[in-house]
Amino acid sequence: MLPLAHFCLTPLHLAAHVADPPPLAGPRAAAARPVVCVDPTTLARRDDVSGSFTETRETEHFLLAWDPANSAVTEAAIDTYASALETSWTTQIDQMGWRAPDQTDACLMTVLIAEFDESWGDTGGYTDVVETGGVPYMVLNTAWLEYGDTWTQTLAAHEFNHASQFGYNVFWEESDWWYWESTAEWMSDVVFDDANTYTWSLWAYLDAPWLALSSMQATVQYGHLAFNTHLTALDGDDAPRAVWEDADEATLMEDAASNVMGVPFDDLVTGYTSRVAALEVDEQDVWLEAIGYFEIDRFAATVDTYPAEGAGSGREAPQARGQNFLHFTGTPGGDVVLSFAGAADVDGEPTNWAVTVATEAPGGVTHTVVQADEQGAADVVIVGLGDDVSDAYVGLVPLGAIGANGADYTWTATVTPAEDEVPDEEEPAACGCTTTAPITGAWGLLVAALVARRRARS
Repeated sequence: MLPLAHFCLTPLHLAAHVADPPPLAGPRAAAARPVVCVDPTTLARRDDVSGSFTETRETEHFLLAWDPANSAVTEAAIDTYASALETSWTTQIDQMGWRAPDQTDACLMTVLIAEFDESWGDTGGYTDVVETGGVPYMVLNTAWLEYGDTWTQTLAAHEFNHASQFGYNVFWEESDWWYWESTAEWMSDVVFDDANTYTWSLWAYLDAPWLALSSMQATVQYGHLAFNTHLTALDGDDAPRAVWEDADEATLMEDAASNVMGVPFDDLVTGYTSRVAALEVDEQDVWLEAIGYFEIDRFAATVDTYPAEGAGSGREAPQARGQNFLHFTGTPGGDVVLSFAGAADVDGEPTNWAVTVATEAPGGVTHTVVQADEQGAADVVIVGLGDDVSDAYVGLVPLGAIGANGADYTWTATVTPAEDEVPDEEEPAACGCTTTAPITGAWGLLVAALVARRRARS
C-alpha cells in the first residue's frame, strides 16, 4: 500500500473558473471520426507544462501526447494509459450512462503525459477546459508510473470522471467542491474494482472525521467517496449520476441529493454517519486493511467499563456535518444509558446535534438516529449491551451551519439493570427520534431513544 491519493487540483481550477470564467466555446458539428481540437503543444505552453509533446497516439476517444525526452514514458506505459482511458469511457459513458464530455462527438480529448516539477508534490494530475462547453483535457503526472499500473489506471478513471462532470456544469459553489472529488474517487473504484487504491483516501477521512463534510482540508474530500457508496447502498449505482443530472447551475449539491433520494439531506448525513461508525460497508476488509496499515484510531472514545464519561473539544471536535465516533462494548449486565450534552450553538449558529447509534447483534446491524433538543441534550438507551448486543457504535454530528468551528460536547454512560422498567412518563415516544432511510432494513429495533427532559448544560 502506498501513501498516495488522487490529488488532482480540480477545485483549484474551479476557483479560477469562478473568478474568471473561460470563454464560451462555439459548437462543433459531430464528425464520423473525432479530430484533434486542442493542440498538445499549444496546450502545454498555455498551462506552462514543460516538454515538447511531439510524440502522440490516438485512440477511439483520446489523443495522448508526451515528450520523447521523458524517459519515464515507455511504450508499455502508453499502452496502460490508453487502455485505462478507453476502459473508463466504456464503463462510465457506455455502461453507466454518465454524460459524455462536451464536444467529444467531434473532438478527441487531449491528454498530456507530463513530468511535473517538485512544486506539484504528489499531485497525480488535473482535468480542465480551455473554453466553457469545450472539450476537456487532462494533464497526468508521469511520476505516478513508478507506483504501478493500478495507480495509473485509477488515476485515469478519476480524471475522466471530472471530464464528464464539467459537462453537467453544476456544483460551482465552493461548498460543493468536495463532491467533485468524492465522486471521481468513488468512480475510480467502480471502474477498477480490484485496484483498491482508495485506501489512502479512506485514511484522509477516517483519521480526521471531525472535519466538515464540505472541507477541502488534508484531502479529506477524497475519502468522502464513501458518501457515494452510502447513496448507492440506498438506491443503486445510478444514484450519484442522478445527483449530478438533477441539478442546474444554481442548485446546491445537498438540494439535488435530497431531491434524488427523497429525504432531507441531513437524513442522508446521519445515515452516512451511522454506516461509517459501524463500518457497515462494501469491501469492509479493505477498510479494515487501511485502518490497520495507517494505524487509524477512528474513535474519540472506546468504552468497555461503566460508568464512563468523556468530552470532545478543540481541534478534534466535529465541525459542520463532521463526525466523532464512540464505541461501546463490554458486559455491563444491563442497559447502557448514554447521556449527551453538546454545545447548543457555535458563534450564534445552532448546532442541531444528532446522535446516531448502530448496534451489532446476531441478526445484523440496527440503526437509530436521535435528534438532540434545542439545548443540545439527548439521552439514548442501548438495550442489552453485552447480551443481545455485542457492540454499539455512536456517531455525534452537528448538522447546523457552524462551518469549520468545532462544537464541544460531553457525555456520560451508566448502566441500569435490564429488568428495571422505564417509568411511564419516560416511555420512548414514536416522535422521539428521527431516522434516515434504512441502511439494512432493521431500523431502531434494539435501541430505545429518549430525547429527555433535562436541564440545559450550563
